[in-house]
Amino acid sequence: MRPVGLTVWACASAMLLAVAAVRSQGKAPEQLAAAREAMGGAARLASVRTLALTVRDLERALRPEGVKTEAPLPFEFFETKCEIQVLLPDHFRQVDQSRTFPGAPSLAWGFAGKSDFGPGKLRWRFRETFGYFVLALLLKTDSVFAFALQGIEGGALHFIDPNGVDVFVDVDPATHLPQSMRYDLPERTMSGQLTGKRRPTRVAMEGYASVDRLRLPHILRTYFGDVMMTQRRVESIRINPVLTPESFK
Repeated sequence: MRPVGLTVWACASAMLLAVAAVRSQGKAPEQLAAAREAMGGAARLASVRTLALTVRDLERALRPEGVKTEAPLPFEFFETKCEIQVLLPDHFRQVDQSRTFPGAPSLAWGFAGKSDFGPGKLRWRFRETFGYFVLALLLKTDSVFAFALQGIEGGALHFIDPNGVDVFVDVDPATHLPQSMRYDLPERTMSGQLTGKRRPTRVAMEGYASVDRLRLPHILRTYFGDVMMTQRRVESIRINPVLTPESFK
């Protein structure tokens, strides 16, 4: 028979944990609202329906696996100029023009509703890439790739993405602006098959600047561990330009 004192202690501990969980969940909407207020207000963010951006991307150049050579690569990063159009919640178009290889043809990719266009083997990534981009840029959680608010953990807003991945958004306690988001990225093959491995990933949101009554990050840096893998620098952004579904055909 279990001692009465132990049973009482176990029940009390369970109740305290339950109360803490409820309180944490209760504070999460308030913290999310404070972050959105710092970015310009929930109403102003919700009024954003279309975006047009010019972005300069740097992507770390990696040596293909299995290639054994001591010769250094001629560059550390691929540089790409990207023209991006967004019609929320489910239209996205990005046109990439290489700056590392002048004269290379441009590449357009994205989706319009349920229709995809661009490199076929990578289409499984399109909506996920878009969802994380608008989460980092606008704290947008209800796009076609939606994030469900779970609560607060370690001071960070806790979301779950459509693939069941836990995502944590760190907020500056002084400004209430989002600072970074963290998640364990499921590794996949080029065709989208899961490998069973996960990679600790962090996206730093920096360079906040005012754009049409909003404060938005203009630099998004993605790290695998301590190594910066990509940098997205927003060179220009237009809020609510005239875009229709026909613009994405």
